[in-house]
Amino acid sequence: MQRSRRIGSLALLFVGLDAVLLTCGSQPARAGYRVELGPSDGLALDQPRVAIEVFDVSNSGVPSSLGPGLYNTLLLDTASNSIIVVGGAVTELAGAGYQTVAIYDEQGVAGFTPMGVSRPYAFDFAGSSGIRHRLSDVRLLSNGQLNFGSFNGIVGMPAMVGRTTTMDMTVWSGGLLDLGFLDVAFSSEVPPGNGHRYTVPLTLVDFPQVGQRHPTDPLPIWAPLPAADVTLHHGPRQVHSRFLVDTGAQLSVISSAAAFALGLDANGNGSFEEEKMYDLPVGGVGGEVIAPILAVDALAVGTDDNVDLLWTDLAVAVLDIDSSIAGVLGMELLTSGWFGRLLGGENGYIDRVHFDFRQADQMTGAMLLDINPTLDIMTYVPRLGDMDLDEDVDFDDIPGFVLGLTNPSAYLNQYGMSAALHGDLDQSGSFDFDDIQPFVALLSAGGSARAGVQPVPEPAPLWLLTAGLAMLWLHGRI
Repeated sequence: MQRSRRIGSLALLFVGLDAVLLTCGSQPARAGYRVELGPSDGLALDQPRVAIEVFDVSNSGVPSSLGPGLYNTLLLDTASNSIIVVGGAVTELAGAGYQTVAIYDEQGVAGFTPMGVSRPYAFDFAGSSGIRHRLSDVRLLSNGQLNFGSFNGIVGMPAMVGRTTTMDMTVWSGGLLDLGFLDVAFSSEVPPGNGHRYTVPLTLVDFPQVGQRHPTDPLPIWAPLPAADVTLHHGPRQVHSRFLVDTGAQLSVISSAAAFALGLDANGNGSFEEEKMYDLPVGGVGGEVIAPILAVDALAVGTDDNVDLLWTDLAVAVLDIDSSIAGVLGMELLTSGWFGRLLGGENGYIDRVHFDFRQADQMTGAMLLDINPTLDIMTYVPRLGDMDLDEDVDFDDIPGFVLGLTNPSAYLNQYGMSAALHGDLDQSGSFDFDDIQPFVALLSAGGSARAGVQPVPEPAPLWLLTAGLAMLWLHGRI
């Protein structure tokens, strides 16, 4: 099951996106450390792939290969619940006796598509080394009319639960002279790191299988999907949400609700026609849709190491895949920087990514990122509004806020830092009267909690704070 090494088609592909409860709301910047990786490349340099082989074991358990032989390269996709074969792979399998016994309506980026549900088969898959791994009693999904470009189907999360999956970008360190596919490996353990590893916690989310046409129809193989906590930054606005982690997406996606919350509709006319950079066809299960591509200043993911990893200058697709999906963390973020290496620059931002789904039965996982050592530089990020430096924003911060406005020198003497570091809530570059309104709004939103989740404080203290600060300003003390 060895395969040739070359960069395949960069045809945009989003596959296997099922509904998951995600939230979208504004959140203040939190204190902590950050590693700024650099600008996003915009599109993934490559995506992970595996070679497959299907076996019929119905004859007294003796395996009989059904292929495919020629069309055996499939996309390895963390955002697909199942395993799907399409196009030439289905033709090869059917010619060797492959059978389907039911129809299942699979949801994708452009709607639902009917798929055949197979008889139970043994399913082998292998990464770059050719070492086989087997799943037993697998009911595949298949549709010979679909075309996924250079991929002949999708191997989703059923192949990744219970093991670790490594994607190694350092295969591109040689530049154009040694250009190959992204390296993929499977293991029962997490490989050792490079000393610059950060762990992104993942939550696995399960979904009902809603594509069954008849109650007695057999269901395809199925597994939960991983999601990570993400913070989007654009100008003074932030949106905190949980995004699907999708190696099958060549660029990241945000919902229109997230885009509006970020203020990407700059003229407020309810559309992104004037703000979009361009339109891009987005294809996958269900067909193709046109999505506007918009610029977003930055995206950060939190880690168990209390360090946020930040990508800047993103180009994201705005697409409402499902009302409950706030966004998709695409493969372009994991391969960013490596385009530059192919053009003679330095290595990309991430050497290797390891998906650890050994605890999938507990609905948890992790994405371990081995960062390019030259980029592992931490900077401190203050929590805006935390005037008393206790790592949260609440009414105890009001005296510090007033002191910082009325007597910056006294604040500096008391807290050992400039009041503007935590008090410049409107990000204007100075701490002044204009910061009162966002400070009051922050307290109204529950301070350190995201807006709309925590109880709103009683209105009287907020009114008194606003009135008191206004009086200070009117009397020339601010």
